[in-house]
Amino acid sequence: MNQRGRSVLAINVVLARAVLIALGVAGEAVGSDCVRKDPVAAARDAQIAFIARVKTADPSDFERVPGRCDTSLYHRECGARLNTMEVRRVLRGDVPSFRVRVITEDTCRCNGPFFALGREYLVVAEPNTSASPGDYVAKSKCDGTVELGYSSDAEVLRAWEGKK
Repeated sequence: MNQRGRSVLAINVVLARAVLIALGVAGEAVGSDCVRKDPVAAARDAQIAFIARVKTADPSDFERVPGRCDTSLYHRECGARLNTMEVRRVLRGDVPSFRVRVITEDTCRCNGPFFALGREYLVVAEPNTSASPGDYVAKSKCDGTVELGYSSDAEVLRAWEGKK
């Protein structure tokens, strides 16, 4: 292929990616898009909701539906995780411990939240009834679990106090 052909091909690739980005389906997002719930409303309606900081994150064998999540070894955020979290405030449910272990489902294929070490999250969860270790299973990012870096702790708590 000559120089002109390579240039035309490169332009077409850039244009195709721009169209995909504009449509919201580029890259890893394919099959993982969702309409996100208002985090405060989701927490209000949840069985369990709390604000916590991530202390550790380790791989987990958790699968809600066996074989549903196609994980990839090439992406650090793929695959279920068992996160040890320091609870800062309980919003809903009975969270009896200062430190809890929260399972997050695969973030690449199953909309699970990706918990970064040291970051704080509003966690919407349910009790873990699986054989995998962990106290709770975090609801997906579509169902209200959100990093508080995107909406400050104070904003979430103000909204929480107003929407009980």
